Amino acid sequence: MTRLARLARGPREDGADARSARLMRQVRQAAARGERARAASMLERLIARRPEDAGAHGMLAALRAQAGELAAALEHAGRAAALAPASPDAHLVLGNVRRLAGDLRGAEASYRRVIGLDPEAPAGHYSLALMLADAGRAADSLALLRRTHALAPGWPEPTWDLVRALLDAGEAAEARAAAERSVARCGASAPAWMSLGLVHLRAHEPEPAARCFGEAAVLAPGDAEAWLHAGIAAQELARLDEAQAAYERALRIAPGHAPARYRRALVLLLKREYGAAWPDYEARLESSAPPRREFPQPLWRGEPLAGRTLFVHAEQGLGDEIMFASCLPEVIERAGHCVIDCHPKLERLFRRSFPAATVHGGHQADDPAWLAAAPVVDCRIAAGSLPLLLRRRPADFPPHAGYLRADAARVDAFRARLAALGPGLKVGLSWRGGTELSRARLRSVELAALAPLVAVAGVRFVDLQYHDTAAERAAFSRATGLPLVHWEDALGDYDETAALVVALDLVVSVCTAIVHLAGALGRPAWVMTPYSPEWRYGQAGEDMPWYPSVRLVRQARRGEWGPVIAMLARDLAALAARARSRDA
Repeated sequence: MTRLARLARGPREDGADARSARLMRQVRQAAARGERARAASMLERLIARRPEDAGAHGMLAALRAQAGELAAALEHAGRAAALAPASPDAHLVLGNVRRLAGDLRGAEASYRRVIGLDPEAPAGHYSLALMLADAGRAADSLALLRRTHALAPGWPEPTWDLVRALLDAGEAAEARAAAERSVARCGASAPAWMSLGLVHLRAHEPEPAARCFGEAAVLAPGDAEAWLHAGIAAQELARLDEAQAAYERALRIAPGHAPARYRRALVLLLKREYGAAWPDYEARLESSAPPRREFPQPLWRGEPLAGRTLFVHAEQGLGDEIMFASCLPEVIERAGHCVIDCHPKLERLFRRSFPAATVHGGHQADDPAWLAAAPVVDCRIAAGSLPLLLRRRPADFPPHAGYLRADAARVDAFRARLAALGPGLKVGLSWRGGTELSRARLRSVELAALAPLVAVAGVRFVDLQYHDTAAERAAFSRATGLPLVHWEDALGDYDETAALVVALDLVVSVCTAIVHLAGALGRPAWVMTPYSPEWRYGQAGEDMPWYPSVRLVRQARRGEWGPVIAMLARDLAALAARARSRDA
């Protein structure tokens, strides 16, 4: 049954009125078999004989809501609450239906009424927690999920939501404890195993995560969420065929499941099956997570752009904006005019690189009122949707020597500063990337581990990290005696960083935005690539189709950076020797 019906009952069954108990049992049995129309018909007959039966109205409201008949559901739910004003179950159903109808204020009032009538009933706390999460009130929702778990530690569904909320709040230890309690109490429950699997997944423990989601899929083979997360765990283990099969199983169960479509797209992109991947990649736009950007102009779907103005708006992170900008020269050439929206850090760089376009720098959560002062727009497209129309095959990625242009005067200034450091190659270094949610621990390398690379003779290294690295650099220098140049003014402004990257001989980096910047500027970059990388870097090979100047050096085993660093050190030593020979 759906979550609505489950919440209407709570974790336990309450007895119905003695006069209708037998029929209500038959109704529940029919609903459990998926015979909702039959169950609803039985309830209609019961209500015709006993219009004052609040339980029948409440159950019919739940069934009507499941069928999407919200007006009828609201009518019966309201009738149930009016007939049984002291019944927590009646107000719970009314709250559920109001929530589905988008009346969050009304739903909150109903749920608080449930809690007031029965403070020890977990269903009211749980339902209110879910509604507050929908309303963006994460802290209030988490408090209620904790209360629900305390009242009903053997109810695994709320534990799944609690664990997700705790992990999002950075409370990993509490999340692990709650999930382990749930598995200990409810070992035959798919949500319990999924809760523990999610804890392992967020802790970058994919092997136990895969086992947990495998248990969940066995227990609930018709649960799309279980298969979705089994796929995510398999993908973390670089078992791409297994991951794809799991996502496709989820989609057979729930054909409109946007997260499964999106995840399947990532697998196909890793395999470089672009034509099949990009349509699924559009599922990212169905996310309810902010910022959700909506504009009134019609979508551009590939029709001719001659004489028309196309609006390309930013999405996702800084690196993605740079990468998808590789498509901009083509649409600028096709269109009568282009209006390009980008992050403020990229505005000057994009203005210089795309002088024929109108470039606006702003944040994705900004009010789009600025568009009124731009050229009149005929159609629009999200930047990440451009490849759907322009990059369907590997052959569609054009060779280029860089499509972004740094400030020439600033490049000369940085070349002078680099020359003042003395002879030898000048190499930029970045060793940390991402956040905890974007797999920072898998993508990043400890600076101390890079000592064999930094020790290569004839090379001066310049710090390209965009956050404070003073303590790391000081500890590294004390331990190794190796210098690492840091110029704060070059990192606080992305236009300055671009100029420095052009002035350098080489960039060595983990997977982070600086890779995209170097590749988009046409500068050579060697990238330390984790065993299970993001889709942008592909599953195998040294090349990166988006950037001809980028070379990928991949982990052979999960978490092992030593061989990668040793290979880079050898290759850099050879490069430095050739440079010395050339300059002699």
